[in-house]
Amino acid sequence: MRARTGTRSAASIAAFALLGGGALLVAAPAHAAEPGDAASIGGVASAQIALGPFQLVTDDIIGELAQKEPGSNSATFVDQTLLTSGQNPDFAEIVIGTVDTAVNSDESGSDASAIIGDSTFSLFGVTMVSVEIASAAVSCPVDGAPELFAETDDLTVLGSPVTLSDGAPTATRSVQLPSDVPTPDPTDGDATVDLSTLAATVVIGQVKEVDGQAISVALSAAVLIDGTYGSQVFDRQNIASLTLAETGCREPAAALSIAGVSPASGSTVGGETATITGSGFVEGTTVSFGSNAATGVVIDPSGDSLTAIVPAGTAGVASITVTNPDGATATLASAYDYAAPAISMPAAVEPGSPTLADTGSDVTPLVTGAAGALLLGALLATLARARRRRA
Repeated sequence: MRARTGTRSAASIAAFALLGGGALLVAAPAHAAEPGDAASIGGVASAQIALGPFQLVTDDIIGELAQKEPGSNSATFVDQTLLTSGQNPDFAEIVIGTVDTAVNSDESGSDASAIIGDSTFSLFGVTMVSVEIASAAVSCPVDGAPELFAETDDLTVLGSPVTLSDGAPTATRSVQLPSDVPTPDPTDGDATVDLSTLAATVVIGQVKEVDGQAISVALSAAVLIDGTYGSQVFDRQNIASLTLAETGCREPAAALSIAGVSPASGSTVGGETATITGSGFVEGTTVSFGSNAATGVVIDPSGDSLTAIVPAGTAGVASITVTNPDGATATLASAYDYAAPAISMPAAVEPGSPTLADTGSDVTPLVTGAAGALLLGALLATLARARRRRA
């Protein structure tokens, strides 16, 4: 009996893209999108078949788990039919012997695993893919690089053994479809349908990558058809796909903290750039010195430091507070020392101090600029008046 545990949605399941070179790309579960998340999927199947009397559009998923920190979860299923045409005989079928998925997240990290046993994928009476074991696991520790694992045992594609590895993560096999596929329409006068004018190509792939989150997929397969059937023309059209043992995780976010600030003092005028070290800084983190908000906050990608422009403040020590978009805060008390700027006063002339004239210094350099010109002009005018009086 068919056990359908869920219906695939675009937001929560793998997406296939077949490139010109035959590479198969698989996106990890979207629900492992936040720090500390872990996600696992046992199997996913999709069919978009519109081929003469063979009609099937379906999306199915089994063993889907998602975990926010902290916590854990697991699931086990036995003898599952992941995909079926519902016809007798069945022209499209994916059966799985066992499904085991698990997820965990805590303060030390997050991890996920999926193990699939004895799975067979058949279309039009042809066994496209069979695998004894497909297993995947990921681990995202708080301190350290993610660890990824993906493996298949006794994998065959169109009856041919295939080994996937880091050096050869994809493979392609093709076959001409049979000329005597049993008809899915019991009212049809013909007992079989000739599909020998069509070729089926099976593209399989294995994924282990870190791109924002750690992704590990034991096996993904897509079936494409080429050729003609009556008036229908097919050119590498993807009619069915399967993913087995898909896992994803993200490293939990470090706790928000402040370790120090440099420089630790400055003028009450503000305007200096200060570097704050600590942990858990993210885009959108704000900083305040006392009750005054800093500006120009720039977060280092590591999340362990940031820079900010110190705001103006009053003389004395001020605490520094950082606040994350989720509302988490951390404060370092008495972290920054504001000092009033020094005011320069002209030196007083002591009575009896020698003048420039007494020292024999040349006063001409002092009579420069606009002020000097005015002073010189006034002096020349005075001398001219004195000459007229003498005359």
